[in-house]
This record gives sequence, structure tokens and C-alpha cells, in this order.
Amino acid sequence: MIILSAAVGMAAPNLHITTVLFFGFGLWFLWDAYKDGEFEELAEVEDELISDDALKKKKRPLLTQFIPPMFLKAFSIIFFGEWGEKAR
Repeated sequence: MIILSAAVGMAAPNLHITTVLFFGFGLWFLWDAYKDGEFEELAEVEDELISDDALKKKKRPLLTQFIPPMFLKAFSIIFFGEWGEKAR
């Protein structure tokens, strides 16, 4: 435990520098994307995805239009698992 604590203590100052560099490069890339106008392209893609999602939602069965399919899957897995357990 002492060796592990000493190793973490030696690495801790380096972790702070790494964190600062990570955020620094992230902000730098965001600034470059903002200057190049890539955020406008992102907005166009998001609008297209939203319209596609609306079309897909209209094609889904009635029940899944109001209740998310992931919720129905999770509910059915838990319900039938518990039901099977009670039947034993």
C-alpha cells in the first residue's frame, strides 16, 4: 500500500499538467472549428437528423410513438424475468 501511495504521489503533479493540456487543446480545437464555420455545418446536419427522426416516429406503431422503445425493452426483460422467477 505504501508503494502504491508513493507512485500515485509521484504521478499526481503530472496529472494536473495533463489535465490543463487536455482542456487547452480542446478549447483550441473548438476555437478553430468556430472560426472555420464548422458549427453552421453541424447545425444543418442536426436539422436533417431531427427531420429524419420525425419521419421515423410517424412510421412506428402507435404504442412506441408515446413510449420509447428502449423503455419497453427494459420493462419486458425485467417483467418476464421476475415472472419466470415467481413461477419456479
